[in-house]
Amino acid sequence: MNKINIYIHLNDESLRTQLIELLSADWALRWNVVTEDYARNYPEAVKIAVTDSLPETAAIAPSKTLVIFCGDPGRDFPCFSCLSESTPEQIFSALKRANTYLDISQQNQEAMYKPDSGDEALETVAQSLSAKIHQLIKQSEMRIALVDQLPIGVLGVDDEGIIVLANPKAIEELSAEDTPIWGMPAQLMLGDDVASFIKKKEENETYMVRYGKKLKVRKAAFMLEGNFAGTILVLISETSPDQTKGK
Repeated sequence: MNKINIYIHLNDESLRTQLIELLSADWALRWNVVTEDYARNYPEAVKIAVTDSLPETAAIAPSKTLVIFCGDPGRDFPCFSCLSESTPEQIFSALKRANTYLDISQQNQEAMYKPDSGDEALETVAQSLSAKIHQLIKQSEMRIALVDQLPIGVLGVDDEGIIVLANPKAIEELSAEDTPIWGMPAQLMLGDDVASFIKKKEENETYMVRYGKKLKVRKAAFMLEGNFAGTILVLISETSPDQTKGK
C-alpha cells in the first residue's frame, strides 16, 4: 500500500491531534504526516496540505499540491476544498475526497501516456474507475430506490452544504420541478435560516416557508464508514393543499 504524504499546518493543536488520530486509525489508506522541514525540502512529494494559514502553506506547497483550507481564505487561492467549519471528521472526509481525486488524475495520466491504443487506454481508465465506484453503487442504489418511494420529502446535503440527494417528494414540496436542485447550495434553495440550522448540532427541527407552503424540517447526521459525511433533511408539509391555492 503506497503512503500518502500530507502536510498539516493548524494553529489549533487539539484539532491537529484529533485529525492525526483519525488518520492513524484509517486501515484502508496509509497516511503519512510530514514535517515542515520535509515539506520544504521535498515539496513535490507532498500530495495534500491541510492548513488554516495560507501564507505559510503557499510558501511550501507547489502548484500540484491539493490544499484543504480550514476557514475563509479571504482571497483568491486555488484550494481543493474550503471548510467554513472545521472538525476532525470534516477534514478527514475532505482528505479522502482529495486522495480519490489524485488517484483518478494519476490513472488518467497513465492511460494517456501508456503505449496502448486509444481504445485500450480508455478501457483501462474505465475499469479502474468502475472498480472504485462499484462498491459504493452496490451499497447505495437500493437505499436511493427506497428513499424515492417515501411519502415524505428527503434531501441529502454534503459537508460543504451542497444538495446531493433529493427524492421526488422533496422536489414536489419545494415546488422545484423545473429547478436543477442536485448540486445546488442548500443555502440558495432552502434559505439562510435552514442553512444555519443544518450547521447547529443542538437543533433538530425548524420551519421554512416556500411559495406560501409551510414545511417542517427535521435533520439527522449522515455517517459513512463511521465518519460524518453530511446531513439528511426530512421535509414535512404543514400546509394543506387548499391553503396554497391561489398563492
